[in-house]
Amino acid sequence: MSKERREARRAFYEKKEKEAYRLLKRINQIGPLAHRHYMGTQMVELKEPIRRGWIRFYKVRDDIARGPEGLALEQILELVQNSARCDRKDFMKRDWSKRKNTLKPVEQKLKPLYEKQYIELPEHLKKYFTKIEDFSKWGGRKVEYRVYPEWKFKFVVKPYYITHVPITSSEAESEYAILRRKLWEHDNLAMRFMDHGSDMKDMKDSVKTKRPKEKLKVRKEAEEALTEMKEEDEEKYYVWLDS
Repeated sequence: MSKERREARRAFYEKKEKEAYRLLKRINQIGPLAHRHYMGTQMVELKEPIRRGWIRFYKVRDDIARGPEGLALEQILELVQNSARCDRKDFMKRDWSKRKNTLKPVEQKLKPLYEKQYIELPEHLKKYFTKIEDFSKWGGRKVEYRVYPEWKFKFVVKPYYITHVPITSSEAESEYAILRRKLWEHDNLAMRFMDHGSDMKDMKDSVKTKRPKEKLKVRKEAEEALTEMKEEDEEKYYVWLDS
């Protein structure tokens, strides 16, 4: 490659890099204006609620709620509650990994607690959690505390209504969509000409190659421990019913 061609290529990449950073700075400026509903500010109430699919959440089973553990489980549910929304009442979604138009259930679990949240719990609530150690998909180990008597909770499905909508700027939303297409979707300037783009790609590639056998072993041990705890807890529950 000649010297003139190298200089022209360097000038082209420098120009595109400056353009990418300029667009990124602009998209960070107009982002709060285009997505105020994420910040929970400036919401206006609708005269008539709008129906938008179904919502599913957890609730303590009625027979458990009337028992001696009802109050403690209600307190735990406030910490680990997790809701999901879907257009179908049976909570099935399209499985895009298969060619045919197949459906798969929407995954939904109780939220885990991290170590700091677990330490701050009262002592009488800690017995309902179990420690789970696993490998993070980005590398390293992660420690979570999950509720192991999940059978004491049940799903509740109700219609979902929108009662408030955010006040946003249509001009900011339009400009945000254009800049996003240039940076990450169509022109892909961020991944091609910015430094962190190549770093992110290398990091993902390295994570894919690091699949230690210990990961499967740790996960299997954790699942076996949860199964044993669940069986023991069910036996205690039925003994309490008989009494």
